[in-house]
Amino acid sequence: MNRFKDNKVFICAFLTACYTGMRTGEVFALTWDDIDLENRIIKISKTGYAKDKVNKGRWYLGKLKQ
Repeated sequence: MNRFKDNKVFICAFLTACYTGMRTGEVFALTWDDIDLENRIIKISKTGYAKDKVNKGRWYLGKLKQ
């Protein structure tokens, strides 16, 4: 955690994954529409994935694993 202490996006994503058990792609695919803070519910409806290795750093949203 000390290594990424200045990277708030990483810290939030890391803690979300730790506390919920979500996969990395699921955490990074979240939008505000998926989060209900009042009822403390996160809806997992999509995942992020790297489609090809040619365009390094490019992520896509897709369906969840069944």
